[in-house]
Amino acid sequence: EKDTEVENVEEQCEKVREPPLKKQRTDERLSTPFDRVIFIDSTWNQTYRIFNDERLKGLQCVILKDHVTHFWRHQRDKPDTFLATVEAIYYFLREHHDIFVGTAYDGRFDNLLYFFSFMFQI
Repeated sequence: EKDTEVENVEEQCEKVREPPLKKQRTDERLSTPFDRVIFIDSTWNQTYRIFNDERLKGLQCVILKDHVTHFWRHQRDKPDTFLATVEAIYYFLREHHDIFVGTAYDGRFDNLLYFFSFMFQI
C-alpha cells in the first residue's frame, strides 16, 4: 500500500501544472517561472498525505528524476532516485542555476552536501 501512495504522488505531480520552462529571455538571462520553492521533508510514506494537503493544492510540482541518491540509509523497496531532502535541495539549486543563471557553475551550493557527505563516509 505504501508503494502505491508514492506512485500516486508521482502520478498527481504529473497532472499538476508544471512550471512553464519555455525559455523567456530578459537581458541574456532566462526568467524564472516561480517565486518560491517548497520542499517536502518527510518520510516517503508520509509524502502522499502531505502532498494532498489542501494548503498545497494548486502549487506547481517538480520531480527530480535524473539523480541517484547517496544517502547512507537507502529507502528499502524504493528506487535509488528517491533523494534525501538535502540532495533534492542541492540538485534543484544546481538545475536552477544551470537553466536560469546563465553562468558556469562555480560550486556555490556544494557546501550544502558537506555534512551529508561526511556522514556517508562513516
